[in-house]
Amino acid sequence: MAGVEGSEMRGVADASPLKGFGALLASSLAARALGLLKLLLFAPLLGPAAFGAFRLASSAANIMFSLAALGIHTSYLRYLPELPRNAQRRRYMLRSLALSMGCTLFVALLLQPVLPRVTMFIFSESTDPVLALLLLVALPTILLYQSGTGITRGLGLFAASAFGEVLQNFLHVGLGLAAIMVLGVSASAVFGAMLVGFLVAGVLMLAMGLRATPKDAGDATLPVGFGGRVLRFSVWYALIPVCQYLFDFTDRWALARFRGLESAGVYSLVPLFTGGMIVLGTSLAPVVARTSTLALSSKTGPVYTTVWSSISIAVLGSLVYSVAIRLGEPLIWMVASGQWAAASSTVPWFLVYFSWFNAYYVIGAIATVEEATWVHLASLGVGGAMNLALNLILVPSHGMEGAAFATCVSILGTIATHVAFVQFRGIPIPGRFWVALALPLCALMPVWALVPVCILAAVLAAGTSLIVDAQGKAELLAYCRGIVRRFRRP
Repeated sequence: MAGVEGSEMRGVADASPLKGFGALLASSLAARALGLLKLLLFAPLLGPAAFGAFRLASSAANIMFSLAALGIHTSYLRYLPELPRNAQRRRYMLRSLALSMGCTLFVALLLQPVLPRVTMFIFSESTDPVLALLLLVALPTILLYQSGTGITRGLGLFAASAFGEVLQNFLHVGLGLAAIMVLGVSASAVFGAMLVGFLVAGVLMLAMGLRATPKDAGDATLPVGFGGRVLRFSVWYALIPVCQYLFDFTDRWALARFRGLESAGVYSLVPLFTGGMIVLGTSLAPVVARTSTLALSSKTGPVYTTVWSSISIAVLGSLVYSVAIRLGEPLIWMVASGQWAAASSTVPWFLVYFSWFNAYYVIGAIATVEEATWVHLASLGVGGAMNLALNLILVPSHGMEGAAFATCVSILGTIATHVAFVQFRGIPIPGRFWVALALPLCALMPVWALVPVCILAAVLAAGTSLIVDAQGKAELLAYCRGIVRRFRRP
């Protein structure tokens, strides 16, 4: 990482605001492709009940991990760009990793005596004891992966982060199939393979981060009060993902409780292939957050212009993805057997949900840069409470359709909370944000109407400032030109 002391901390004028987006988008697309492969392989091999158990275990492990790790792994993206010296960065990373790992192992030990009760609550029935034990093993394993991801992104090593994401998914596919062949068909075999992927990818990313911050004789003293700032920032993220995973857990948990694990497994299929569009939001958000942090520290130019442009870009991309899914839906259900096609009515609702999820993910960058991480908790608390209440009301009577509707509507509660914070801080919200927020509803239209509406939206985005303003289009164009120049280099 030669020259990082000067180059990494310069203002956004020295680099495209979307720098790093391409690497993250490419890795996310590759991860989604591998995710689709996992879907086609693991869902029919496991069957609805075991597949539902695997998906519930994945969400439950992330919820427990988030509480155990104190959210420290989330602070790297926010604070590594602020530290000008490699020695400071290295000390901050190692101290934070040691603290979060100690807390995670302590919580795993506390959970061990009550593990049978925990698993009964999660799965609503007795389950494989190996799968229950793997829930504890998952806590430190996920920490290594999430810390590696946060450190590489905080250092601007987006290619390394991208590599780790693809590697984890690749290992999950290969090792999952091997585990099924050797150990037999079970949710624990697939879940264990996923943890091995997390472990290998996490260790490699951490090694890349340490290599990029070589041990030298520089001053490793952290700024006064820096540790307190980090903890005040990260402690909210001990609870934030708990609320966030309610969107990924509550609907399937309610279905498992009221309709059985088989219903939860069938339902779990739809978000896996409709959720491919979130690569836009999850790829843009860390880039936008880091760009805004650099702009804030340099005090030059508008800080949040890129946020509004990125929301519009993410929603437009989501609309294109929605069209592709709706057009290809007959083929999807032709490949899937009849028992899986029972969830087909939930597809439009999930397309709307994930489009709004992209907007929520990007607008959250404002609260992150403002160091108001409590806003993330408040927004997800509002949305999570809505999701739980609506699922408990709708799932018993409407099953999978009720669960999908509840989840879709609830994400609006999270967005509304972020909008209220932005207005409270006096940050102007452009009118095109509201237009972008309305566009996802088009996914509820019949296919014959959705296609021309998507074309019209593309024309308006290109020819007017109704959806994307001139600066946003200029940023995207500059980013695309940079890619072309890179490929033209000898």
